Amino acid sequence: SPELAEFLGMMLGDGCLCSAFQAALYFNTETDALYADYMEALAHKLFGIAPRRLTEPDSKGGSLLFSSKRLVDHLIQIGFGRGDKVRTQAGVPSWILENRDYCRDCLRGLMDTDGSVYSYQHRVYGHTYTHIALCFTNRSRPLLQFVEEVLASNNYHPTKTGFHVSLYRRRDVDRYFSDI
Repeated sequence: SPELAEFLGMMLGDGCLCSAFQAALYFNTETDALYADYMEALAHKLFGIAPRRLTEPDSKGGSLLFSSKRLVDHLIQIGFGRGDKVRTQAGVPSWILENRDYCRDCLRGLMDTDGSVYSYQHRVYGHTYTHIALCFTNRSRPLLQFVEEVLASNNYHPTKTGFHVSLYRRRDVDRYFSDI
């Protein structure tokens, strides 16, 4: 489903399988509290389970902890792998890659967890210009390639440098937020 593709994007961005019995999604308690509510509601809708919300004392770190062997087994069955996503160079499962709409849904989950919006300045002929950019950062090359290809196939103009895929054109950034 579109929701499952988005959830898998979230997991590929900020999630992990902690053990054979637990999965987790991580978030910043100051900046992502509303998004954590959304992730929790989506998980409840998809799987019928409510995670425990945990926060780290004296930290901005929070997590949604799902204690369910059935959920862990299901995530593995649909293509979410065990282990460190960078070390294993995690990628997007084939059932998502085969469906253009699911690719966009997965992209939304990835961008919401590992993406950022920022302003940057540059100077041209003595004039300073300020622009806005959307940037996805990850150390998994398959995920970087996926983001770049999905953006390009949807008529955006991504720029890939190192571990970042960015949209610098204002109309691309605006369209991303209205379309995806």
